[in-house]
Amino acid sequence: MFPSNYTPPESGSESSGKYTKIKENEPVKLRILSEAITGYNYWTNDNKCIRSELRFESTPNIRDGEKQKHFWAFKVWNYNTKQIEIWEITQSSIRDTLWSYWKDDEYGDLRGYPLKITRTGKALETKYQVIAGQIKPLDEEIAIESANTPVNLHALYSGENPFAKHEDQAPSKAAFDEDF
Repeated sequence: MFPSNYTPPESGSESSGKYTKIKENEPVKLRILSEAITGYNYWTNDNKCIRSELRFESTPNIRDGEKQKHFWAFKVWNYNTKQIEIWEITQSSIRDTLWSYWKDDEYGDLRGYPLKITRTGKALETKYQVIAGQIKPLDEEIAIESANTPVNLHALYSGENPFAKHEDQAPSKAAFDEDF
């Protein structure tokens, strides 16, 4: 009935498979391709993520037991899925490690090398390990794919699809150097 190589798409919106997911004991290799955007987010009882550049003064309809979280978001190349994705990071342990690489004289700019992220444990026992790879130029194929896949990270703030192709959308820009 279906071709032998057919795999059904993930459920959810058209872009749901374009957000990086770090699953337990499944290392993910990424290459950051953009400057960061930063902000705060929270999840509603309707399972919707609400984001803002600034800390929320109130969080209507927030899930029980949840609180707003600080996040960083990047356009990335996922070597595992072989596609451009958005990596939204709320875990302070990951952000702290990336910050250390960013400030390190030998590593610096997070776009200069691949990263391998591994998640272990569940719930409150969850831990993340981030390992920087060798500093090297971006592969030409990835650079071409990145140029052909515009991502407007700022659309995350308004709840729009950051992968939507609109002529009136400005290219994704962030004040990474200014914020850090």
